[in-house]
Amino acid sequence: MSFAEKLRQLRKQKNLSQEKIADLLGVSRQSVSKWENGLSQPDTNNLIRLAEILEVSLDELTGITSESQPLEQFDRNTQSKISKLVIAAYLIAFGSIIGFFCPPISNIPPVPKEFWIGISVVSGCLLILKNRKLARPSQLQKVLHMDIGIILLAFSMGIVIPHKLGLVKALAMTILLAVYMGWVLRTYFVNQEKKNT
Repeated sequence: MSFAEKLRQLRKQKNLSQEKIADLLGVSRQSVSKWENGLSQPDTNNLIRLAEILEVSLDELTGITSESQPLEQFDRNTQSKISKLVIAAYLIAFGSIIGFFCPPISNIPPVPKEFWIGISVVSGCLLILKNRKLARPSQLQKVLHMDIGIILLAFSMGIVIPHKLGLVKALAMTILLAVYMGWVLRTYFVNQEKKNT
């Protein structure tokens, strides 16, 4: 069975319209129609998200057997790039928060607050970009709210914990943000391939 036929069959089994699939993926209904008619193929990210929506493995959706390694390897490479983007986004975002609230911890002259504000703007853009790479679009809102919550918590810690605690303040904020980053990365961005099988 071809990919186009399999997609059509699985979509109908789930009682989903082409419009609903298109909405969940953020593409046009015409794109889904072209996939089902064999006129085009979804990109890797949409393929992963389709498998999640239809609750099947990538192998089942694409009809690729276990002997076929190229797609699996490509998916691992894509997942690795997404994981690196997520790590970079969080490190820059959280680094800018700690830098803004904890300048007395180092011996170097304090960096102007405008610098940290600029870095925060860049990190905000990266956080939005990394959320667009979620393999499960239905959880985008949840991760977005959690990101906002942890940033507000870190800001609260930065304001409430006195500056004279210096290193203690920086360590408390760093540990909290590192634990959050690790948990989100593991839960939402790493090993999505295993969840699809």
